[in-house]
Amino acid sequence: MKKSEVASSVAEVLQPGEHIKKLLQEAARGDSPIGYVPEKKFPRIEALFSDWRLWDVKNRVVNLYLTSSWADQLLYHNIFHTMDVYMCAVMYGEMERLSPEKRELLAAAAVFHDLGFIRQYKANEPYGAKIAEAIGKRFEYSEDELKVMSEVIMDTTMPQQPRSHLGKIICDSDLDNLGRPDFFFKGHLVRLELAIFDKKVMPDIQWLEFQQKFLKSHRYFTKAASLMRGEVKKKNLETVSEVIEVMRRRA
Repeated sequence: MKKSEVASSVAEVLQPGEHIKKLLQEAARGDSPIGYVPEKKFPRIEALFSDWRLWDVKNRVVNLYLTSSWADQLLYHNIFHTMDVYMCAVMYGEMERLSPEKRELLAAAAVFHDLGFIRQYKANEPYGAKIAEAIGKRFEYSEDELKVMSEVIMDTTMPQQPRSHLGKIICDSDLDNLGRPDFFFKGHLVRLELAIFDKKVMPDIQWLEFQQKFLKSHRYFTKAASLMRGEVKKKNLETVSEVIEVMRRRA
């Protein structure tokens, strides 16, 4: 089967469906059946949005995701991932002893950080930053606050090169799953997304080598993330490397 045919078959299986939108709505409410909660002590998502601006921003972003024509094809970069990054940013913001003001800006940036995907798959960060600025103005964020949020969103551009403490935290939050047990599940969703949007259909061994290279080149920027995820990330790399060796021997 040709690569184009494989990509077409993947996209055909993942046709728009109401069940996908239902899952997205559940994730937005904090009821996601597969959403990852960083720590058991964390409350439901709604309880974390204590600031009125942040609550309204979250509702606006959820609506934009749900009404996007790509809503059911963004298998990884969707509201599940957004809320995942948001919760991680809240957790690391507390661990890194941010002030309440900086914590709110970080949280808002986390909610906005991948919104550019509803418009374009590649180089989505600049568009996401523009949406954040436009929506942020409606909710009385100052010019300085909007500038900080835009810079933090741009810091998530790959390869990550954060320029500030907030940038380091959101970058670590964005790739938090590299050091978690759901790394392989999340990776599978990215793999499907690349087949749909980027026409990159990789055989198993090629995908595993891609993940191995990514894990080797990645580093967490904050002490909090290194402490929380460093060991499991190391184990994930070991597992990927072991599977690659087995596949090579059997080839």
